[in-house]
Amino acid sequence: MATIEKDIFGRDFSVGTVVNVRCIVTAINQTSPFGGSGDLVTCQVEVNGNAGEVSPGPIFQVSPVQCRFTGSSYQH
Repeated sequence: MATIEKDIFGRDFSVGTVVNVRCIVTAINQTSPFGGSGDLVTCQVEVNGNAGEVSPGPIFQVSPVQCRFTGSSYQH
C-alpha cells in the first residue's frame, strides 16, 4: 500500500496531511441572520466520474468558517 500520493499539481501528501476537497454547497442552516460559526453548511463532494470514485460523492456538514469560496465550479 502506498504511503505517499500526489495531488493535482504533483505535490506529495501522506497520512496526516491537511488537504482541500472540492465540494458543492447543497444547503445552509443559519442560526442567526448574520451567518457565522454557529451555522451549518451541508456540502457534497464533487465527482467528475473518475474511475473508482463513488458518485454522487459523500455529503457532510461543516461550520461556514471551515469553507473557502472558490468562485469557480472547476474541479482541481
